[in-house]
Amino acid sequence: MKKIIYITKNKVWIGSSAFPWKEDELIDIFKTNSEKINSNDLRIVLGNDVSYLCSFPASEVEILSREEIQIKTQSFFPVEIGNENFDWKMVKIGEDAWVQSVAVEMTFLNLLSKAIKLNKIKVGILIPVGILMGEKSILEKSPVLVKWSGQEKLKVLAVRGLVDSVFSEVEDQEILDLAKVKWSLKAEPKVLLLDDKNFKIDDEVYNEKNKGSDADILSLQLIKDVDLDVRTQSATTGPVAGEVAVVEDNKVSAKKWSKILLVILLITLIGGVGWFSLSYQRSKPNSANEKASDKTVSAPATTPTPTTVVLDFSKYSIQVLNGSGVTGVAAGIKDTLLAEGFVIVDTGNAEATISGFLQAKTSIPATVKDKAKESISGYVINETETLTKDNKYDLVIVVGTEKR
Repeated sequence: MKKIIYITKNKVWIGSSAFPWKEDELIDIFKTNSEKINSNDLRIVLGNDVSYLCSFPASEVEILSREEIQIKTQSFFPVEIGNENFDWKMVKIGEDAWVQSVAVEMTFLNLLSKAIKLNKIKVGILIPVGILMGEKSILEKSPVLVKWSGQEKLKVLAVRGLVDSVFSEVEDQEILDLAKVKWSLKAEPKVLLLDDKNFKIDDEVYNEKNKGSDADILSLQLIKDVDLDVRTQSATTGPVAGEVAVVEDNKVSAKKWSKILLVILLITLIGGVGWFSLSYQRSKPNSANEKASDKTVSAPATTPTPTTVVLDFSKYSIQVLNGSGVTGVAAGIKDTLLAEGFVIVDTGNAEATISGFLQAKTSIPATVKDKAKESISGYVINETETLTKDNKYDLVIVVGTEKR
């Protein structure tokens, strides 16, 4: 019997029932619905907000190996990817070979793996919904816009089963215009509408192969040795796994420092009283010098010059990803950032996007983020969710097609 789970960052669908979830609630949801998902070949469909897709010509990597493709793929995604949360396959478009890459947010994959393992569920495949939608373009010779309104409202730009981009809140015309520029089309792409008749997600996911060579199938895997004892971070907020002990240590340290600060405060108060008494005695004029002091002209008070704090931009690392479809945009921004004082600036390509955005770690000062955004003249850059502290970069900037 076909059994699937459709999951996003905050909701999971088991059959026709939807359940909101966060943090470790996924474990209890799977346990409560164990009869509905008990299968030797459960299929899990990953929503658009927990999976990433990109594509590029195979000729853009020197060696067609998993390692080289992973390095190339990283330049497209704003999250860290590794061997555990990434996969790829080859897609032929005419005589040309293309690479289709997918990745899953590592924090989310840990949560999902933990819930699956604790409930002893057997999973046959994990597949992003965008890939299933893209399969509907398998017979198309040029890019098409595939639209679906199911668990999510999504739009996919695809050709011959290769997914170029996935959109959720972008107008059709903007996507069509972008496709014409990126794929050098003379006419607007055709639009394919998916519904319950031509897109039964249960059938689509079971049509996907889960056995074959690395280049032939997409086979994302759960984490086999996931830690079941450590509290896991949610897909959006909360401490990461392994931070529990650190938090407790901080509580102990806080108590210790409270005592030390109390002692310092008492010493400061006692010293302050003594200093005030001594200063008062010294400053009290005697009868012999009162007249002389009356004739003394006081020097005008001077206002201290405020100290200007100069930030060292060279210690902040930035990745600039070009999602505009225009060659050279990221390289131009890199030159500007280097001129502004930034030293570590890497560039790469991103999935085609309309509005650009900036992501930064919580520790990055607002002045640094403002300086980075100011360096990108002509393009709209919005500030979105923060980067995780283990991200390779302090800031990630994705440039889209939308201009100021």
